[in-house]
Amino acid sequence: MIAIPLVFAGAPAQAATSTAGQDAAAGMACQRPSWKVTMQSGGFTSDSVGIYTGPSTDCHTVAWGELTDSVTYHCYVIAADGTSWTHLEASDDTQVVRGWASDSELEDGGSTHQC
Repeated sequence: MIAIPLVFAGAPAQAATSTAGQDAAAGMACQRPSWKVTMQSGGFTSDSVGIYTGPSTDCHTVAWGELTDSVTYHCYVIAADGTSWTHLEASDDTQVVRGWASDSELEDGGSTHQC
């Protein structure tokens, strides 16, 4: 099941702990070109895998993926720090979310299709 503690941009706890420079850097990392839908079946390697608005843990959390979720990979990007991230869709019995997850937390290392 996907646990969905949504964290929106401008949430007080996030804003209070960030500096202007960090916010700008995170904003750039979280802005991605459009992704293409290249359907590839996948899954998470553990429970509580972060799904983010962009390919960085500095981006806002959309949801937490679980081992039992149905996961479809779309495509991947290489972030500025050299890590790879996959855009995906994850669903359980009640909801569907889309976002980015680190390839290190995905079965088979994530998508094989570049965005």
